[in-house]
Amino acid sequence: MNNTNTAINEIRNLIRVNYERMVAFEQASFNITDNALKTYFEQKAAESEMNIAELNEVLSSLSGEKFEVEESMEQNMLGASHLFTGQKNVNVVLKNILFLEKTIIGWYKSGMKNLKGISQSFNQILSKHSVGIEASHVYVKSC
Repeated sequence: MNNTNTAINEIRNLIRVNYERMVAFEQASFNITDNALKTYFEQKAAESEMNIAELNEVLSSLSGEKFEVEESMEQNMLGASHLFTGQKNVNVVLKNILFLEKTIIGWYKSGMKNLKGISQSFNQILSKHSVGIEASHVYVKSC
């Protein structure tokens, strides 16, 4: 069914971008000395990990399989893998986080539009993820 294939592809893409977000926040927390930001970045990495688990549960219910995101990471869908490696000052890290979060918000908006009507519980999951990412974007803007 075409709608199911579209949903599977959209969910896989959201899993990939959450994985990239998780890795980025882990790298950002490693490269930052400010303890409050380090803790915040670690929490956001954990949030992305939870998002991946929830999206994988939905994917499993649609396709009967879990998505192994690590195997597809060479795609670098967000083009952000280089932004969080090496020593960076806090302003550069925050600027890169803002870029990353804004990009992921766009992926979620597109995904929610394309998956509208799949199921109410799935729409709630996407909405919850999107709200968390948008709140993070607002927080980082205020830093």
